[in-house]
Amino acid sequence: MSKATEVPKLAFTVKEFRHASGICRTRIYELIAAGKLKTVKLGRSRLITAEAANEFIASLEKAA
Repeated sequence: MSKATEVPKLAFTVKEFRHASGICRTRIYELIAAGKLKTVKLGRSRLITAEAANEFIASLEKAA
């Protein structure tokens, strides 16, 4: 699959979200526990949907 036809990600692992956002792993789990960052579980994996990631970033922009 070429880059031109690459499908955007629908969900991120915590590790992928950490790299994309620059937020440390510990802080991500604190945000999840506080209910500020929504996640879904698939088996033992915790995923952050692209929608939840965008909502979280938008909430940071509103607070600034």
